[in-house]
This record gives sequence, C-alpha cells and structure tokens, in this order.
Amino acid sequence: MLIALAACGSSSGGADAVHAGPCSLQLSGALTDSQTCGMARMAWMSSSNASQFTLNLTTGSPAVQIAIGFPGKPMVGQHVTSGDGGVMVSGDAGKLWDSTASGGSFDLSFTAVTQTIVSATGSTYVVDGALTSTAPAAAGTGASGTVMVSATF
Repeated sequence: MLIALAACGSSSGGADAVHAGPCSLQLSGALTDSQTCGMARMAWMSSSNASQFTLNLTTGSPAVQIAIGFPGKPMVGQHVTSGDGGVMVSGDAGKLWDSTASGGSFDLSFTAVTQTIVSATGSTYVVDGALTSTAPAAAGTGASGTVMVSATF
C-alpha cells in the first residue's frame, strides 16, 4: 500500500503552526550531505487501518525517498522499526542504497502527531519526530558501502 503525500511547509497558522520548523536531513558514510525539507505529513487509511509516512527530497543529488507503512494510526512516542517500505538514497549514475537490503534498518519515531484532515476514508497528520536509517548498497547498482540517514522533522 502506498499513499501519495507531499511534504510542504507553511507558517500561516492553523494545524501547521504546531510544527516547529522545517525538517533537516543528514547523510553520512558512503555519501555525505545535509539538506532541509518541508513539514512532514502522513496519512492513515480507515479501510486497511494502516498509516504511511512519506518524505521525499528528489531535487539534486543525492536524492532521498522515505516511504514507511505500518499498522494503525500514528501516536506520540511510537517507534516504527519494521513495516512496508523503507529508506532509499540514490546517487550519481544510478547508484542506490536501500534500508531494505541485507543489513539495513530504520527507526521512525514521533514526538508530536496532529490530525489535520478527517474524511470517510481516513485522516492526514502533521508529525514531528526523528528517523535514523542504515542503508547498505543495493546489489547491481554500482554502489558500495553504507549510507546512514538521520532526519528530524
């Protein structure tokens, strides 16, 4: 299950005002980089009782794509260390590092969860928290080593 979401920022008040600021993302290991990103959002689908956290930084290189699905609604204090999807980092010439590769891992946690939209099919949320991930080189892509990802949002 994938749910399309956009990471975007706002300072106009309302539910967006609970977010302390833009997120930051750091890469270390085989690739190094530091980027800022917009507000982290996620969705919960009532039909499957599943949530999807998505954060994509696709301009420039390296690009980072984070899509993690897990059962239930997001909750403050929750740690998600397994589920559908993971963290993928793509570098130059098609090189990939992927947390779902052997030896990879992620830890997604939430310090604030604010419901922003409610519908008959589910809800969307603005979330604050952190993500750490170990993303080994994906076989057959020419990548080597491991990329560590650390994000606060």
